[in-house]
Amino acid sequence: MKKALLHIIFVLSVVVVFGQDFHYSQFNYAPTNINPALAGHFDGKYRIHLNSRNQWRSFSSPFRTNGIAFDMDSLGKFPISPMIGIYSDKAGDAKYGMIQINLGLAYKLTIKNHLFSPGIQFSLNNTNFNLEDLAFDRYGNADVIGGNQTNSSYNKINAGITWTYYFSKKIIFHNGFSMYNMFQQETGIISNFRNQQRFNFHGEAQIKSFGAFDLIPAYLVSYLANERNITAGSEIKVPMIIDKYYLKAVHASVFYRYGNAVILETGLNFNQVRIGLSYDLNVHSLNDNLVSGGGFEFSLRWIKPHKDRPVPFFRKCKDYL
Repeated sequence: MKKALLHIIFVLSVVVVFGQDFHYSQFNYAPTNINPALAGHFDGKYRIHLNSRNQWRSFSSPFRTNGIAFDMDSLGKFPISPMIGIYSDKAGDAKYGMIQINLGLAYKLTIKNHLFSPGIQFSLNNTNFNLEDLAFDRYGNADVIGGNQTNSSYNKINAGITWTYYFSKKIIFHNGFSMYNMFQQETGIISNFRNQQRFNFHGEAQIKSFGAFDLIPAYLVSYLANERNITAGSEIKVPMIIDKYYLKAVHASVFYRYGNAVILETGLNFNQVRIGLSYDLNVHSLNDNLVSGGGFEFSLRWIKPHKDRPVPFFRKCKDYL
């Protein structure tokens, strides 16, 4: 009973402080989740991302986050890129669930060897949890977690901007800034709780033919209220000499989330598909008996290529986010 109640308190506290936004360790392969302006930043007609994350398996009901996102290169001849993303999250013993639908647009402006792209995103959200499996005091008092209100719907506005610098045919730099939850809407489930603003700073460099492989260092810095999340590392992609079974390259990466975890990832690059599988190796735990097991994450990206169309300078690297 005591252990179950400890699980409940911990899960709800984590959800309140950290769980208002989805996050993935493979942040570069869930691009519109870190910046609305990244919609349409790829070489092709349209793109689909699938992401699935399973973490803290020591819980009786581990955290599971699944998502799918679709974005287009442009709307006809207009340099405007639309996107839609659908995400689902389930958190721990309370079965705290969140459904999020994101609708966004990004605009691309090219000036010589530079690409500037502002973007905006409208987010529809619904959160809920289940009281039936929770343990309360002997008087059955559930007021501490919101009484009988177990469902809430609310909206968010997110915005961002990116800058891409095409240094040469083999080196491209990407940087961006975004703000999520711009107007800090109240969720309504827990009294007086508002979604906090989240600020993201992110960047990536793509260095082609670095010896026998390509190097893709990247970083993500996020601020949420008094908390910050710093992740940095690099991906190495090794092109295949023999194009067998449409396999173009294999890749591996190591990232470090400051004070939290080492992220190990590997996968395959085919003609139009990139597959990645990662694991978060915890370097510390909030409670060794409560949280363990790290987190597995799967990503899949599919890009529909253009036919008989010249590639703009800023999309010469097919792996650009």
